[in-house]
Parts: sequence; C-alpha cells; structure tokens
Amino acid sequence: MTATGRLEAGLIAGVRVRRACADDRAALEAMFLRCTPATIYRRFHGPVKAFPASYLTEALAGVPVHLGLVAVSGSASGPAGGGLDGGARVVALASCRLTDSSSAAELGVLVEDGWQGRGIGRELLRLLVEYADGGQIPELHAQVLIEQDWILGMLRPYGQCSSVFRPGVREVRVQLRPRVDPSHAAGSAGCSGLGGLVVSRRASGTGRNDPVNE
Repeated sequence: MTATGRLEAGLIAGVRVRRACADDRAALEAMFLRCTPATIYRRFHGPVKAFPASYLTEALAGVPVHLGLVAVSGSASGPAGGGLDGGARVVALASCRLTDSSSAAELGVLVEDGWQGRGIGRELLRLLVEYADGGQIPELHAQVLIEQDWILGMLRPYGQCSSVFRPGVREVRVQLRPRVDPSHAAGSAGCSGLGGLVVSRRASGTGRNDPVNE
C-alpha cells in the first residue's frame, strides 16, 4: 500500500495479494470448503457452512466502506491481478469494513489450513490496518475467541488495545496510532486499487464483519 491509499499487488510467502473482485466468488467458496471445521469455527465462532452471503457480496463489491483482500497462489491474470487463470487459487480472504457509526472499522482474516503459519495472515492484517489508517479511521474492532490471545499480540504494535468480554468471545478494540499523512489518504475505490475509506463515510448495511483468524 502506498501513501495514496492504494495497494500495489505484491508477493508475500509465495502468494500475490490484491483487492478482491466479484470474479473471485467461486474461488472463495471453494477455499471455504477446503478449510477444516476448526479453522471455520475460529473465524466465525460457529459451525458455519459457507461465507455469509451479504458479507461476501459486499467484500467483493469494491465499495470504499468495505475493503476485501485476497491472497492468490500461482498466477493471477490481468494488469492488477483481477481474476484467476487456470493455475491459480485463492487461499485467504481479509476484510476491513466501516461500522455504522463511521468511527471504527471491523477486521476479519481467514487463511485456509494448508497456508497457515507462513505469515500471510499477519501481512494481510498489516495491509488492513494501513488502509484504515489511510482513511483516517481511528479505531479497529475484531471479535476473537477467548483463547486467541495471540491475536492481541499482532494488534498491539498498531495502537492501544482494550477488550470487552462476552461469553466465550473477546471484542478487541484498537485505538490506532497515526501512521499515514491524512493529506494522502483519499483514493478511488475501483476493483484494481484500494480507495480510501474517507471517500464514503456511510456503511452499506449488509451486516457485521467477522472475527480475525489466521
């Protein structure tokens, strides 16, 4: 991600990261089916059988209030990585969604089992934080299981963390430390780039984002 609020598609841990597009839906649905029940439970806190439809639709829509990022193994076709060729598959989905209050954004990261432990989730989280900071969003939220304390360790470098506890779940809130020059925050929201959240301060009302899971 550059100072203009755009992501330059790049390789991390053998995968290419780019903004998610509508053409990724089938690949993401296939990725979901490759994930074990334990990975799905850590991400959605229940026996979910598919991505929530409204969440996935919005994450793929390219709207400025909901950034979706995919990590793609193999080759990604197109000048900005939009779409997949025959040798590529999506192995992770990360999202950053502006809340209805427009003063915070909710984070979610899912990495399929065979690609966990390579730093992909950590890098996706870093890009989400930079995106939110570039859009002048002061606070991030993530819902995690009580036993997922390691996620707090990933979030603490970005700001002051606090927690609200509910049965079996911790809602983590991070007050971000400013990292990006606000004069460079805005950008377009096209599918091939990352528009700043500042472009629109109104959420599209398709439901909450989901917990962080690496």
